[in-house]
Amino acid sequence: MCTVTLNIDEAQIREINPSLTDMDAITRWLQQQMDNMIACLWHDGEKKKACTETEAKAMTLRRGRDIKAGRAKLIPHTEVMQEMEKMIATYGD
Repeated sequence: MCTVTLNIDEAQIREINPSLTDMDAITRWLQQQMDNMIACLWHDGEKKKACTETEAKAMTLRRGRDIKAGRAKLIPHTEVMQEMEKMIATYGD
């Protein structure tokens, strides 16, 4: 194991996760994020899928927090579905 020094913007980290109220909490959270990223890099296909699902869930929750805080807007369901249909149509190409 090694020690790494990171320079972070505390305000930006708190925007991502408002429950991080002090540096100890931020440090623990960052360690967990790094552990997750490392695990995603070195595991095989099924583990990568699990990491991707975990990342997708985290992104969805972060987006929900941003919407609730007024930093983002909801995307209309029909618009999302149309984009997905376009994307799926290209898979056969």
